[in-house]
Amino acid sequence: MTLMLLIKEETHAPIIVNVANQLSIQFFRHPLRKWNSLEGKHKRDVKVLKDFVEKLRQQIFSAVNFSLLATAVLMDKRFIKQEQSPKLYNDPAFRMGWCYGLMLKRVGRLLEMAERNAQWIVDRNSEPLMRNLTIYSTSHIPTIAGFIRRYSSPQFCSPKDQPILILSDFMAGLTRRCFESFLQSGTTYSFTYQPVRDKLKGIFYASLKLPSGRQWKWEGLLYWPVERINQAKPFLAYP
Repeated sequence: MTLMLLIKEETHAPIIVNVANQLSIQFFRHPLRKWNSLEGKHKRDVKVLKDFVEKLRQQIFSAVNFSLLATAVLMDKRFIKQEQSPKLYNDPAFRMGWCYGLMLKRVGRLLEMAERNAQWIVDRNSEPLMRNLTIYSTSHIPTIAGFIRRYSSPQFCSPKDQPILILSDFMAGLTRRCFESFLQSGTTYSFTYQPVRDKLKGIFYASLKLPSGRQWKWEGLLYWPVERINQAKPFLAYP
């Protein structure tokens, strides 16, 4: 699971982090942590997670007058075969770059229509992954995206320096858990974490007003391989 949060202004980041930390203290009894550091009892509490996401979206909008948005790629490894896609199957750095390429194609189109530029901040990872992602993003993503680049090169930061990365990681882990629940259900419309998924939809789907006055339909939840998308349509649940 690869996820990017979209924030309208850089000055919004500390405000959003403060909202997330205060709500995390209320729901989980501590400031927000990365998903893997969250206690198991909280990861399993569907009602608490649902209420947390709902309050988070509401309070962020109240604080910055802009909805929290995200884009993410659900890469369904059940359908990634070594003989068909050896790099996607074997190389984590290539998979990460591929996912970022898909997301930046979606984000880049929005930036183009909104006539805005963006700073791209990525959680610091292993040296090989950071090096490969930088190479991939400069050599492959512009070709894949097919538009004038309006985002910076990846800037690798630690969550200590950019706490918004903790929220991004949390939302990625939560979205992944919802998708795993969907797969375990037999890919039906009803699954254990569906109430959480229903609240998460608000960060992936939205109607935005562009400077031109036009409405832009934001659809940020992506699935790969796209030829198998029918398998995931109940989860994607386009509005």
